[in-house]
Amino acid sequence: MASKDISEIHLESNAILEKLYVARGSPVVLDSAFIQEYFKLLQEQLHLEPEEPSPRAPHATDAKLSQQDRGLLEVGIASKNEKFLVTDALQPLRTITGTSQRFGSDRGSGTYIMTSVQGIPNITITTGSAVVAFIGLPNTLQSESGVGRWVSA
Repeated sequence: MASKDISEIHLESNAILEKLYVARGSPVVLDSAFIQEYFKLLQEQLHLEPEEPSPRAPHATDAKLSQQDRGLLEVGIASKNEKFLVTDALQPLRTITGTSQRFGSDRGSGTYIMTSVQGIPNITITTGSAVVAFIGLPNTLQSESGVGRWVSA
């Protein structure tokens, strides 16, 4: 991964998401073609390599919030048996279903930024040289950032 910081990476992912969303006519549902194209464009723009060997596939992912529109608790990737844990001190009030793709293999402590682009949740997590990008089903979220760590689910 390049030496960009998380703010730069997240701004670029927001721009890619918004441009693709508008170009596709602001779809109500993000279908698999949209999701595949988003992660392909993100990989090309940020010069990232997915962690998995070919065929590469994004993974179904859940983001759990402590409040209706904020308070990220965790981002869980069940198929990989891992989650990015911000805190386990609170009970989730809301779960946002989405898709994520990991670029790079670093684990451990990391930083996240969560925003909403055209009503689509967008979470970027960086850990060392790795980036995990998440897009969710349309929901309105408040912007926030923080730290967490990757743990086994």
